Amino acid sequence: MGAGESLPVSFSAPSLAKKLQLVFSTTGDFADKKNRLAVKVPAGMTSFSVPEKILAKVKKKDNGDGLVSCRLEDADSKKTTIQPSAAAQITLP
Repeated sequence: MGAGESLPVSFSAPSLAKKLQLVFSTTGDFADKKNRLAVKVPAGMTSFSVPEKILAKVKKKDNGDGLVSCRLEDADSKKTTIQPSAAAQITLP
């Protein structure tokens, strides 16, 4: 990780979504809590930067291939019935 490195993220979400979080998975299995890391999305935002500190945690969980999946989820999905977004795959630096 380079000093001051961050990951810019932009998205759109249904207005019903209440507690958005960006979820990283090092295996692609988002149900596996050992290999997943959730980052709260600031309320009312449609873009933000994932800081270097969080990226370092994601990299620490990486299984060595440098690839991680991420998707947007509503932490309150049981109430709102908002489904997770499609997963995107990113390459860690």
